[in-house]
Amino acid sequence: MTGVPVISTEEFALLFGVSPADVRSELERQDSKGAFKIPADWVRTGRLRTKEYQAATGRTDMRGAIAYYRGRGSR
Repeated sequence: MTGVPVISTEEFALLFGVSPADVRSELERQDSKGAFKIPADWVRTGRLRTKEYQAATGRTDMRGAIAYYRGRGSR
């Protein structure tokens, strides 16, 4: 084990507020171009979602954020 968290495409999509289809498309687009680079607009949305999750729960953990957004049924 490396200690590196592994999350599904769906969980990644929840954290960044995009659709799983968008994540899959971006993964395919970047497939042979080296390390995956998160698009800048996803980074901005992800930061906003992090702040929203923190404000609502007082927590900062990734698994909690995934559960929070899954429970809201929101992208």
